[in-house]
Amino acid sequence: MSWIKNTSLLLISLIISFGCIELIARFYFSAEDPKDQVRQTYGLNEIGERYGRGCAHGWCAKPGSYKNVTKKIKETKEIIYSVQYTIGKNNLRVTPKINNNVNIHMHYFGGSHVFGEGLNDNETLSYFSQVASIKVQSENFGFHGHGVHNALRLLQTLEASEEPKGAINLLLTGPYHAFRSACIPTYTGNHPRFEMNDEKLYLKGKCENKYYKGWVQHTKNRIDGINSYIQSQILTIISNYLKSSLTSYQIDLYQNLIREFYELSLERGQRPIVLYTVSPNRNFFTAGYISDPMPDFFNNNGINFINVTQPKEPKFYLHERDRHPTAFANCERVKLIFKNLEMESARLICSQYL
Repeated sequence: MSWIKNTSLLLISLIISFGCIELIARFYFSAEDPKDQVRQTYGLNEIGERYGRGCAHGWCAKPGSYKNVTKKIKETKEIIYSVQYTIGKNNLRVTPKINNNVNIHMHYFGGSHVFGEGLNDNETLSYFSQVASIKVQSENFGFHGHGVHNALRLLQTLEASEEPKGAINLLLTGPYHAFRSACIPTYTGNHPRFEMNDEKLYLKGKCENKYYKGWVQHTKNRIDGINSYIQSQILTIISNYLKSSLTSYQIDLYQNLIREFYELSLERGQRPIVLYTVSPNRNFFTAGYISDPMPDFFNNNGINFINVTQPKEPKFYLHERDRHPTAFANCERVKLIFKNLEMESARLICSQYL
């Protein structure tokens, strides 16, 4: 049966040879992922300032109105969205006030899904909460790329004396925030950095600003080229597995950040609620769990949470290349929140946003 062995070795050699040739080609001629082929612009505010700036709780925006905030597909020029963002003097997104004599205050914390990326000021979670009930006034404390670490730091920096007693603090989060909380993505540079030590949570300055220059950038580009090759071949499964894996430290840090946010809210006489989104693309095996441990964590620690995971249907996201929620998705999510809080939301008619 030596011919089987020889044939097998020949086939393996050919596969490796072709793989090496393509790898070398990809090494010198980098291929871009078509999913990343988008161009985003924020424009300038009324006095000509650019959008971003640094705040104590991480990246934020300068006050002003930013018109024609756009995201386009590069190769086709297709417009994914073109909207307007209004930023207040507190560097937070403005929620237009429409109710008088309110007695319920709702504060939304989180990332771009709370901020309302790709949506106008009157299409966010905080705005729909005011439409749902004339008794509600809502604030938008979310921002692009933020995670639980930003939300906690922002809550810590808010003056307790200025925060209304009994306010409902809603934290929209999911397992993808565990990566952000551990300062792993490059866009977390200059965000607040928390660490665990002896099972206690400490603020340890800021996340590293991951900019590369010279030979470091050159090397990174080459590695990115190799990584692109790996992603496009059979090793995609392994690559995606490693990218989606959460370590025990990341989960531990993530859970403690949520617990701290929850307890600080209670100390201030406010009502904390976690709005949790399940991420089927994450695996928890490297963290010591077979499935998502967060629901059990919430239940075991007496943390009130609502599962706000939405269907993967086009009406719930802006575009295939931009999976941020639509106005309809935010409307439906607010109705779910109000139902769980046993609050009336009959004024909210979501079908008009389809």
